[in-house]
Amino acid sequence: MVTSVNVDTTMDELLRETLAEPTIARAFLRSATGNRERVALRQFGADAMLTYGDWLERSRRVAGGLQALGVQRGDRIAVLLSSRLEFQVIDIGACLLGVASFSLYNTAPVEQLLDNVDNAEPTVLVSEAQYADRARELVRLRPSLRLVMVDGAAEGELSLAELEASCPDYIDIEAAVDAVEPGDLLTLVYTSGTTGPPKGVQYVQGGLMYAVS
Repeated sequence: MVTSVNVDTTMDELLRETLAEPTIARAFLRSATGNRERVALRQFGADAMLTYGDWLERSRRVAGGLQALGVQRGDRIAVLLSSRLEFQVIDIGACLLGVASFSLYNTAPVEQLLDNVDNAEPTVLVSEAQYADRARELVRLRPSLRLVMVDGAAEGELSLAELEASCPDYIDIEAAVDAVEPGDLLTLVYTSGTTGPPKGVQYVQGGLMYAVS
C-alpha cells in the first residue's frame, strides 16, 4: 500500500511538472524521460507498440537526421501518412527541434496538396508507399523538397530508417529542446478550402501547452 501511494505521488508530481513546462517539446522530453518503460503508443489492429523510451529514442534519431539534412528550428516539414506509429515518431522528432510538422490530407489531389506546400514552404516531405505517386509528383513539381519514405523507398530516395541512422552521435537533444521557445510554430492545420484556397491555422508550442494544462 505504501509503495502504491509513493508511485501515485511520484506520477502526480511528474504530471504537474510536465504541465508546467513552457513548450510541448520540453513537456514531451520530461514525460518520456520519467516514463521510459511505460507503453506510450499501440498500433491499431496490430501488435506494434512503443514505450516512451522507444518513442523518445526514435524521435531523437529523427531529429538528428533532420538536422543532418539541414533542417533547422523554425523550418517546416510536410507529412503525407496514414495513422501509424511512425507518424508520431516523426511529429515529435520535428517538435524537439522546434520544427513545425504539418499533415497533408491523404485523400486530397496533388493540386490541393501543392497549395499547402506552396503556402507552408516545407523543406522535407515524409510519405509512405500507398501515397508514393502523389508524394513523388509533389517533389517533381517542387524539386527543393527532400522526400523521405517510411516504406517503399525507391532508388535515390531516403528511407526513414536511413534518416534515423544518419543521426549524429553527438546530438544534444536537451540543448535542442531548451532552444525551443513558446512562440515557435508547432504545426499548421489547413482548412477545407470551401471558400477559397485552404488556409493554414497556426498553432504555437506555448499555445498548445496552455490548452492542455
